Amino acid sequence: WNQVFAFTKDRIQSLSVEITVREKEFVNDEFIGKIAIDMSDIPTRVPPDSPLAPQCITNTRSKVYLSPRLWYLRVNIIEAQDLVVPGDKNRNPEVYVKAALGNVKLRTRVSADKSLNPRWNEDLMFVAVEPFYDHLVLTVVDKNNEEEIS
Repeated sequence: WNQVFAFTKDRIQSLSVEITVREKEFVNDEFIGKIAIDMSDIPTRVPPDSPLAPQCITNTRSKVYLSPRLWYLRVNIIEAQDLVVPGDKNRNPEVYVKAALGNVKLRTRVSADKSLNPRWNEDLMFVAVEPFYDHLVLTVVDKNNEEEIS
């Protein structure tokens, strides 16, 4: 984006700055990623007419922030097998898959197969940030009572 932001120090009351990136094209401004930067690591600029300007120039530390590498992660949800449904054993489950990668949560449609072996063959697309710290968690959920199924 090649953007520069400047803030006056007297208005900052935090020890860090958090930058969040969201996809504006999506309905809910979908979360893409974020980074937190300690205030002590952010270079300061002294106004040129300040009496402290010459001394501060030699004490200024610069730090380079590299843009994180972003990857598209496509997860193809194919099917589940031998589900164990709690509660009413005579009822065929209506289930979907909930997928979470970090703070981003996506879900499939409800499977058309109302059985213990539902099928989806549906892709879910995430944006993953290097280094890969977040785990991908997949959960099968019963639509009728929002319970997780094993």
